[in-house]
Amino acid sequence: MKILKIFIFISMVGCSSPSHIIENPYQLGVDFSSGKWLLNTIDAPPDIITKLQEKVIKDFTKKLNNRFTYYPESPNLLIPQKIKTQPNKNLLKAIHSSTNYDFLINFKAGKIEPNMSIKASLQPGQNSIFNNKSGYVVMEIYDLKSEEIIYSQKVIASVNHSIKNNDVNISESINNLIIFAYKKLFEHLEKKSTL
Repeated sequence: MKILKIFIFISMVGCSSPSHIIENPYQLGVDFSSGKWLLNTIDAPPDIITKLQEKVIKDFTKKLNNRFTYYPESPNLLIPQKIKTQPNKNLLKAIHSSTNYDFLINFKAGKIEPNMSIKASLQPGQNSIFNNKSGYVVMEIYDLKSEEIIYSQKVIASVNHSIKNNDVNISESINNLIIFAYKKLFEHLEKKSTL
């Protein structure tokens, strides 16, 4: 009986599951087996930053152990808190000489405003609005010795759904989409990398 009730509820509610796009699916991974790794301050919306930091720090600490440092937790290091993607070689050289780290991870996440909002008539007198919610993560890893980007990836997670006038719609929040995108990015990094 409970299964029947759940089935009826799901049938009445419009559900959407997230999908994702990996911008550079053929991007090679990195070699995690050596070197000291520094994660710069994570650039993300304030309402997701704590959860995202915890996830990213946990994943990289598990992979790198004591060879990994999160910049805000090391007050003796002096580097810019926010580094734009694809920084110039002079900046990478300065970071290497001032920190003595081998690799720098730069991480950014955010919300993509809905790019589509269309009203469509399904039947006379019944309107529907189609929305697209999207969040993204970008990760770049720099080899500070060679002053080169060795990994660059962007993952966009989104949910497309329609909201009918009298229907309930369950959908992922933007914050959940950002976490989902990060998980897909880290899976890609692990799959393509060596340890």
